Amino acid sequence: MGDEDDFAIYDWRPLKVRKGLPTVIEMTLVVGDEVRVLEYVLRHPDQWQPKRKKATTNNA
Repeated sequence: MGDEDDFAIYDWRPLKVRKGLPTVIEMTLVVGDEVRVLEYVLRHPDQWQPKRKKATTNNA
């Protein structure tokens, strides 16, 4: 088994692009003797705040 601290980024590519910037990337990592493919969602720190739900009214 390889050491989890030893890794190298082999390749990456954008999967989704919005306004010319990548929003989702796919990374191919080599960790020890294993090759791993991971997807990362890139977001601005302000986007991590929970969104408020719109109030709904049921008029019966």
